[in-house]
Amino acid sequence: MFLSSSSDSYLMIQDVILDVMNKKIRDFSLLDF
Repeated sequence: MFLSSSSDSYLMIQDVILDVMNKKIRDFSLLDF
């Protein structure tokens, strides 16, 4: 149970980090061009 919930939260955090990274990359590319 604990492992399952922790893995789920880890996946959620990973998704959020990927979203933030994608947004930052888009912002950087917009600034560059």
